[in-house]
Amino acid sequence: YDVDFACLKQGRFEAARTTKRAKIYACHMNSRFDFRPVGTVVDLVEQVGYDVIHAHTPRSVMIGSLVAARTSVPLVYHVHSPTSCDSTRTVMNHINAVTERLSMTTAGRIITVSDSLRQHVEHLGIAPQLIKVIPNGVPTVKSVQRSAPVGHWTLATVALFRPRKGTEVLLKALEMLRDDGMDVRLRAIGTFETNDYEEYLKGLTHQYGLGDRVEWLGFRSDVNQFLAQSDLFVLPSLFGEGMPMVVLEAMAMGLPVIGTNVEGVPEVIRDGVDGRIAEPGDPESLAKAIASIVLGQYNWGKMQAEVLQRQRDAFSDVSMARGLASVYDEMVAVRADS
Repeated sequence: YDVDFACLKQGRFEAARTTKRAKIYACHMNSRFDFRPVGTVVDLVEQVGYDVIHAHTPRSVMIGSLVAARTSVPLVYHVHSPTSCDSTRTVMNHINAVTERLSMTTAGRIITVSDSLRQHVEHLGIAPQLIKVIPNGVPTVKSVQRSAPVGHWTLATVALFRPRKGTEVLLKALEMLRDDGMDVRLRAIGTFETNDYEEYLKGLTHQYGLGDRVEWLGFRSDVNQFLAQSDLFVLPSLFGEGMPMVVLEAMAMGLPVIGTNVEGVPEVIRDGVDGRIAEPGDPESLAKAIASIVLGQYNWGKMQAEVLQRQRDAFSDVSMARGLASVYDEMVAVRADS
């Protein structure tokens, strides 16, 4: 399948993408309910002759559903997280959830990245036969060579830092680990959602006396380089995780993962096998999960072997693409028969 992109919002996608084969059409919306791009996308679909429309967000499925109605081209909607609890902004969550729910009813197929999201979509009233679970996937790293850490442990976390990511819980857990005599440090990769939240997290870092143990690295395009220099990956999310790509990327680099019991995370990380699962919002639970590996209760080398194999078997870019292609095949066949 050849894939092109109609971008409804301006961003860094065009500059940051590594594959230049696909065309990118700027169909920017001036506001959340600016419907002018519908006509532009309709023209593109008809002129180029696209066979499938694939949407990934509440905004794009809203536009995509209207384009599909005007062109009779089948619509596929990809659900990556539970929209109703995507952020701490309750009103915006509600608006997005209603928009998504009304628009997705026109889709020929709904793809969810985890079984927990499949249940979420079924709860919204979507017929089970229209839903297909296709786990996220990332490229497999050909060679991972790292020995078990001794004494000093480096944790990595990667995120757009915002309240639902639970980074403040991780900082408190780090304080507990330090007070218990463990030499554990954190490298935090990513930008902050707001300046206020950045000040809050860095203030906590100072308050807990972790200035020499936490390194804020900002946005990086070479994340794997830093994962290769780390020993454990931690994602302390409070809610809103369908199937985090950063967890899969860490697994591909051979890092055992400390995650929380939210949505799709336990579907990827088997507690005690690929890493540990802590309770969300509970710094003591998170600290104990980290300590269980640092102190040798669980064998780091065995966990490394497990995460590498599991990522290759179940969460590769190839397995994800194969699943998507099967859905496209179904939609193209249905259109041919209609």
